[in-house]
Amino acid sequence: MNIFFREIFEIFHLNLKAKVLIYGILQGTIKSRGSVRRNLYKEWASFAKILKLQPLDAVRDYYGVKIALYFAWLGFYTTLLVPPALAGLLVFIYGLATWDQDLPRYDGKH
Repeated sequence: MNIFFREIFEIFHLNLKAKVLIYGILQGTIKSRGSVRRNLYKEWASFAKILKLQPLDAVRDYYGVKIALYFAWLGFYTTLLVPPALAGLLVFIYGLATWDQDLPRYDGKH
């Protein structure tokens, strides 16, 4: 009997979490003033804001902690990839600049 009530509670709990998640995502539109969706659209989904920090608090409030943590990780990881990308670009430019000076070596084997 106790297992039955535990299963009912778990189903109810998961259903409640799903309703809260769906309500949070569907709350407001991009056109309605003051909605979280509109604020995220204006502050986050724009190429003009590409160098600004992400509004992680607003993302957390709208999507939840797991999604906000995912976007925080993506931002951190992307920032960490900038120095290796710049180093690779410098090596590529150096290779293009010295292309004509690279002579194949003949070591007598072929």
